[in-house]
Amino acid sequence: MTIVQKLPTMMLIVLIGLLCSTSICIANVLEDALVGAWLFDMNQGNIAEDASGNGHEGDIKGAKWVQGK
Repeated sequence: MTIVQKLPTMMLIVLIGLLCSTSICIANVLEDALVGAWLFDMNQGNIAEDASGNGHEGDIKGAKWVQGK
């Protein structure tokens, strides 16, 4: 077999290797370093509430609430 004939198999092996080596990343944030956290999960209103507890609410201007996924 030539290298051209082996190419699809090699690409499949590389793809499977990449898929198996990836993992879900979760960010760890130090609470002391957190300035604000805006989740935008209120589904109404014109205020983006700060979930960090630091009181950095924001005004939502020119946006429209839509159904989430």
